Amino acid sequence: MNKHGMDGIRVVGWIVFSGYLFMLLYMLFFAEMWGRTEITGVYSYNLQPFQEIMRFIRYREQLGFWVVFFNLGGNVIGFMPFGFCVPLLDRYHRRWYVICAETMAVSVCIELIQLVTRVGSCDVDDVLLNTIGGVIGYVIFMRIMMMRRKYRAHRIHKT
Repeated sequence: MNKHGMDGIRVVGWIVFSGYLFMLLYMLFFAEMWGRTEITGVYSYNLQPFQEIMRFIRYREQLGFWVVFFNLGGNVIGFMPFGFCVPLLDRYHRRWYVICAETMAVSVCIELIQLVTRVGSCDVDDVLLNTIGGVIGYVIFMRIMMMRRKYRAHRIHKT
């Protein structure tokens, strides 16, 4: 692909990434359906790894599938676009450890903002799940890039 084609892909990537960030911030801090508009006045936090994950798994029957899915799966799924879009924007971000560190850093910032603003709860398990989601998104991106390279190589050899 020529330079102009990649520039176009990056522009689209930035637009998609900006939309994703807007939606993520809305869901985390402003969505009424998730109770984000209520400031509790109480600090809510968990600093013990796997405590909330295990609680959701242990009480999955009482809580119901959707509550468990939205809490655990939502954290993973919510950060998959981050891991997918960021490597598209710049070649530097095409290393798994860079994506892992950046996803974790963004997640820690979000959790600290939730702690300070008392919107939602600050949870180390969310950082873990978000980071896993970012890495999964990165793996999907790299798989697509690998398939794209194979397709292009096959197409070039065919002509």
